[in-house]
Amino acid sequence: MALIPKSQTHTRTRSLRITAAATILLIFATGMSFALTPEEQDARAFSMEAAAPYMGKGYKLRAERWSGEVSSGEKKAVKFQLFKGNEYWFWVGCSDENSTVKVNVYDADGNSVAVEKIKRVKGMGGVRVTPKKTGSYVAVITISSKNDKIGWALAYGYR
Repeated sequence: MALIPKSQTHTRTRSLRITAAATILLIFATGMSFALTPEEQDARAFSMEAAAPYMGKGYKLRAERWSGEVSSGEKKAVKFQLFKGNEYWFWVGCSDENSTVKVNVYDADGNSVAVEKIKRVKGMGGVRVTPKKTGSYVAVITISSKNDKIGWALAYGYR
């Protein structure tokens, strides 16, 4: 039985770990790109376009993003944990540039906590909130369009 020197074993183990990690990242990245419909991809691009002016103002974009398809007029709710002392922007984009996008954020009692809203003609919208207490909040999105199904995407940032 041949013994492998310890230095070669360590190098081989490290190479296997690096290869495994790269493979997992490749599978994850490829899976994510194919998981979104073209409508969701368009909606994400519009949500990022809505967010762009605020990134230079100190807002940090969160990694979490939500997307899907809705019917015109259908409400979509997304729950968040927000923290007192932070300021948040929620940006929504949709696949139909001619849609009207409404987004609002509510506290646990159902009260609107919106401080400022943006409306865009190009299928984008947003709302800024400054929670008075740490807790659960819900962003409610409504998109009105002439199309039956619309892709939507929500991104948010804080400072």
